[in-house]
Amino acid sequence: MAKIHVEVLSEKEIEAIHAGTMQILRDTGVMVHHDEALKLLRQAGADVQQDTKIAKLPEKLVMSSIEKVGKKYVLYGRNPERTARFGYGDFVLMSSPGQYSWIDTDSGDRRPANIGDTNEAIKLGDALGNITIVGSMAQPQEISEAWRDVYLTGELVKGTGKPTRCWIKNEKTAGYVLEIYRTIVGGAKALRDRPMVEAFLEPIS
Repeated sequence: MAKIHVEVLSEKEIEAIHAGTMQILRDTGVMVHHDEALKLLRQAGADVQQDTKIAKLPEKLVMSSIEKVGKKYVLYGRNPERTARFGYGDFVLMSSPGQYSWIDTDSGDRRPANIGDTNEAIKLGDALGNITIVGSMAQPQEISEAWRDVYLTGELVKGTGKPTRCWIKNEKTAGYVLEIYRTIVGGAKALRDRPMVEAFLEPIS
């Protein structure tokens, strides 16, 4: 695969974004609705406010955590030849895990996303050579939000042989999402050896 070098921001702009990010994490913090996670963050050096569930992360903690994580990893699709490599200089593009509204191509009107949009988007992401990781691109309103992420994960793994991207709603649905991937690859160890999903998680800051 050809190497592509893209420079969008200057070093000064990157430093400004970094400084702003560190300020938000340090002064505003992140809301974490999970007592065990808050306990671990406190043990690691975060300033945790148990009553508000907010963890304020000092820059030293953030930067030391970044240093500890791996700098290269690979995501795998159901098709073993379809991979997304990070840290190798590859240009990786992914489609969205899902939008709530779409612009109808026939009428031009804005409308809620539906299951048909999801299935078409997955097929499109699978077919496009420049998309490395496929997301559902739609949050179909016919499916209850309580388990929509589980439904969409099922549609993704049926509809593409590429690595996938899904939106994880909460701890409960995460277990079902993981079980789908474990079933495909043959268990928890096999999934750790050949991870298949880029999970989209949203903290509240």
